[in-house]
Amino acid sequence: MFFGKDELSLVAFVAKTHGVTGNLVLTIHNNIPNNIINEKSAVFLFKQGIPIPFFVESVKVMGINNVIKFKHIDSIEKANFFVGCDVYVLSHILKSGNTDNLSCRFCGFSVFDKQYGFIGKISSFEIIPGNPVFETDFEGKSIIIPYTESIILKIDNIKKEIYIDAPL
Repeated sequence: MFFGKDELSLVAFVAKTHGVTGNLVLTIHNNIPNNIINEKSAVFLFKQGIPIPFFVESVKVMGINNVIKFKHIDSIEKANFFVGCDVYVLSHILKSGNTDNLSCRFCGFSVFDKQYGFIGKISSFEIIPGNPVFETDFEGKSIIIPYTESIILKIDNIKKEIYIDAPL
């Protein structure tokens, strides 16, 4: 497993799909606040013992259930793949009671690739243990970029720009 047991906390499970556009119904466990998952959350669905990170697009709280739309799950077929999975969040979010998740230190920064030039502005930044990532849109497609020294060439905090050399 990529995470220590103290780094992720079980908060829910995927009960079923909802509609045909990839929405999932999550049943939140009794001792967990219903608002633990929101549009700023990094959520992990466990499939075959592996945590798969997802960004949340929207949440509708319905009692002990939340109807969730995750980015990149856009069909009932993709959603069905995750029915029955356990749902985790970063433990420090649960322990701190901070349901706003992590602040987006780099949100709004422009990203420039060495080969392609400007590829968009950062819309979210998630500190996933062992693999922090930021997300930007490029030509209408969402791109998740690892925040690592092997890709990041320069960060200009004054101009709010990040220069990268993304692998092909």
